[in-house]
Amino acid sequence: MIKETAIEGMREGQTGKCDATFERHWAAHRQRIWQFIVRMGCSRDAADDLSQEICIRAFRAFPEFRGQSSFSTWLYRIAVNAVIRYRETLKHNTFPLHSASVERLPEEPSFGPEARMLADSVRPVVWQAIERLPEDLRATLVLQVYEGLKYREIAEVLNISLDLVKYRRHQAMLRLREELKDYEM
Repeated sequence: MIKETAIEGMREGQTGKCDATFERHWAAHRQRIWQFIVRMGCSRDAADDLSQEICIRAFRAFPEFRGQSSFSTWLYRIAVNAVIRYRETLKHNTFPLHSASVERLPEEPSFGPEARMLADSVRPVVWQAIERLPEDLRATLVLQVYEGLKYREIAEVLNISLDLVKYRRHQAMLRLREELKDYEM
């Protein structure tokens, strides 16, 4: 996870209410941002590095944050852009989701041992299918299903229209349904 001293190291010569406000907001969101990065197909090590980068970028940009969107929406936009830049530097269309990374993601609630066992067996298959989605569809799906953002928030994060968000979400679900149709659940 991100080092607690990261913000301290950035603020040389800077003090005040803005720093404390940013620290409070970052503390409330950093775990979700890290999980988002992993869900977008990055390794745990890459998520650690990207979380640091996102923290630094957000800290530097925070004085210009006007509050026209929520802090989380603004932060997710920075995170999406950082993941896209990272992926472009590696010159790959998809990233392998290592089963260890997927297995260590926080568990979705279950209703008993049978449901947990089913979820444990299905999760890697679903994540592999999500991994194969084009990046724009994957980002939309992850933000909506796993991060819990509303369509309007996703539109703000990705800087696209609400109709395009709905279209991408629909296309992602169609593709997943097609890929998973032969898998018995």
